[in-house]
Amino acid sequence: MNNEKIEIRASKTKIIPMLLGSGVFVYLGLQMILDSGWKSTMGSVGILAIAFFGFGFFLFIKQLIKNKPILIIDNEGVIYQGVYISKVSWKNIDKIYINKINISNRFSIFSIKQNFLNISVKDTDQYAENQKTMLENSLVKNNIKYSDGIISIPSFLLAISLKELLKILNKKLAEYNKQL
Repeated sequence: MNNEKIEIRASKTKIIPMLLGSGVFVYLGLQMILDSGWKSTMGSVGILAIAFFGFGFFLFIKQLIKNKPILIIDNEGVIYQGVYISKVSWKNIDKIYINKINISNRFSIFSIKQNFLNISVKDTDQYAENQKTMLENSLVKNNIKYSDGIISIPSFLLAISLKELLKILNKKLAEYNKQL
């Protein structure tokens, strides 16, 4: 296995529209509260909008400001630095795959199609329990519940295609397994 260290950065051109969209929904949530009061139903919806989209806004700002790679691939494994920092060694990786999620409501008013690169490990429960904080533990458990992967990387976040990234990761995993 060569000593090559590969760093994948977030796509700033893909993050900016997400940041602006989050900002708009935070603003709309604030308007709901100001127009109807925070004790009303619309005010409650506004509070939820601010909390959810405000968290997204914060994460997108963080990705734009920091100059760290979102994914580091080296001889030891993979380090994902998204919402939380997660390190997975090659020996613990079970599979790496692309998962397509298609969410639509029964009235076909909206449809969300998103591709994720998922990395699953051999012992998911132990991995989830080894997270540093309760938030990280909860995020890993949700990733496991909904995608079978401890790391789920959305396509909109990366400056590289998921297919290209999958090819790189599978090559490195094969190189590691060949050494055994």
